[in-house]
Amino acid sequence: MKKISVVALMLFTALSYSQGIELNGIVSAENNQIKNVANPTDPQDAVTNSYLLELIAELQTQITTLNNFIDNDSDGFTENDGDCDDTDASITTPLVWYVGIDSDADGFFGSTSSLNSCDQPGIGYSTTEQTVDDCNDSDAAIYPGADEIEDEIDNDCDGDIDEGFEDSGTVSDIDGNSYNFITIGNQKWTVDNADMVTYRDGTPIPEVTGQTEWNNLTTGAWCYYNNNPNNPKLYNWYAVAGIHDNDETTPDKELAPEGWHVPSNNEWIDLENYLVDNGFAVDSNATAQDNFIGESMANPTIADYSGDGNFGWDYSTSSGTPGYNPVNTNNSSGFNAIASGCRLDSFYNRYSDAYFWTATGSSLEGYGLWRHLAHSSAHLDRGGSTLYFDRSNGYSVRFVRD
Repeated sequence: MKKISVVALMLFTALSYSQGIELNGIVSAENNQIKNVANPTDPQDAVTNSYLLELIAELQTQITTLNNFIDNDSDGFTENDGDCDDTDASITTPLVWYVGIDSDADGFFGSTSSLNSCDQPGIGYSTTEQTVDDCNDSDAAIYPGADEIEDEIDNDCDGDIDEGFEDSGTVSDIDGNSYNFITIGNQKWTVDNADMVTYRDGTPIPEVTGQTEWNNLTTGAWCYYNNNPNNPKLYNWYAVAGIHDNDETTPDKELAPEGWHVPSNNEWIDLENYLVDNGFAVDSNATAQDNFIGESMANPTIADYSGDGNFGWDYSTSSGTPGYNPVNTNNSSGFNAIASGCRLDSFYNRYSDAYFWTATGSSLEGYGLWRHLAHSSAHLDRGGSTLYFDRSNGYSVRFVRD
């Protein structure tokens, strides 16, 4: 390193030589005549050793300061500029070090801080600025990729609040079938019947056309009404429950699309209560059990007997029923139930009835709970006779959002 040293050398020489100077004045212990002054002003004055050392130290400080303005490694930066090592041209000024701040310990940063340093200040610091992507660093349940829930908060930090929880829209199953859905009370219901042929994980659900085989099933299956592809699909209760084999140790499958499920008996009751309490019943004295909401849930289509593919309602002479005046009075709730019939020991009740499985099994072995609309009844019925409870029966299926 280049140093400013001439002045220091001269002072050192003067210090050595001063020990032998003799001047008129006070006689020293060695019988030398000297002038002992702390601040010499005359050319002949001698200086004390401590004064000379003080002067050298002061000059050395000035030399060091001057050296800080010298670019010793020719990298364009001096120590005064902040060069971290003025002997190494590859090392220049301090780096900017960043550290992410994760206040809620959810693994995502809500902010960062930075400082300048020649060396890494500590663990977690990096010269690369960390991504700030936690939109609420005080709540560990809110972070990028979190599950969005319906709470008027952006849970997954994507800039959208409650996405996927619109009042209406569509949802698709694993087979690519699309289902319209609407909001009824605080529930989201599909208004189209299930149409998939695979469980959510892609496991096939077998189509079973033979009646004897169908009646003896204890695993999931589906069929078209009358085994005609122009007609809607019906499912046994085992498919609803995801029972795909007879091994009790095998986990059951999911029938509904991701984020949805087959409604339980209690969820159907919630639907019934909402429709009764909010004016959808044709009788003001209606209750959840004696509900008079059939007309409000039925599709507004009249039966067409000319061929397959139509599942409108048979005519009824009773007002307030799905078959009385379908076009003008049906479906005020938007539930859109078609008269899709059922499969028992054969296919029955197309045009006159709609049956829906619940996800709830009966306390009786081999049975499941269901709902029923009839063209000539004002009610949404629960359950039924033993015959209509059987899990091997083929009914329609709807979904409600998780």
